[in-house]
Amino acid sequence: MSRASLDVGGWWLLQGSVQGCGLRPAVAHYALMHRIDGWICNTDNGVVLYLRATPAAQRQLIEWLIRRFRGQAVQLPAPDCSLRGGHAQASAEPQPPFRICEDSTLTPRVRQWLADACRYLPMRTRTGPDIPRDRAICQDCVDEVRSPTHPRRGYVLNSCVHCGPRYSVIASMPWDRSRTALASWSFCGRCNDEYQLLEERRGHAQIISCPSCGTRLGLRQR
Repeated sequence: MSRASLDVGGWWLLQGSVQGCGLRPAVAHYALMHRIDGWICNTDNGVVLYLRATPAAQRQLIEWLIRRFRGQAVQLPAPDCSLRGGHAQASAEPQPPFRICEDSTLTPRVRQWLADACRYLPMRTRTGPDIPRDRAICQDCVDEVRSPTHPRRGYVLNSCVHCGPRYSVIASMPWDRSRTALASWSFCGRCNDEYQLLEERRGHAQIISCPSCGTRLGLRQR
């Protein structure tokens, strides 16, 4: 019997401080490394995670996720996650490899599952995910700004998945670049390359920029 024949669809809803903290790229990287199919998506109700794998592999991923995001409070908020999971045969199979989706791509079936899941959550978690907080610049980004040879030298708006504005630039939840003040700025080639590297600290970081493509500060005298 092949491994694929033992796979089932598992749905998970994560709530708490789970958006704007690098959770999606971290889960996607783990899933790709362990050959787990599925997708992950930020929504108004939290983070929706769909996994197509054996029940054991799904449990291992969820256990890893909780350890990862509760054990790195220095760089990442420790999420007070409320997880609700269930296993069911998937009516719409995910297309490998594992991917990160935006909420606009969710099907009516997924939205109905999400609404049903939220009805069973404790009252304290029904308000949806926490709005991500702004974070002071991390040491890695400071070192880049100060480096005379780095492409982001002197760039005061430097940021990564661990730091930078969140609350001050978001227009609405869920947390995605298209819903922030940076929506009208497109990535340059270098930033786009960094965005695609899920294992790096700018992998899928929503508000990264550089002197070539980002916002600028200036002083004008009238």
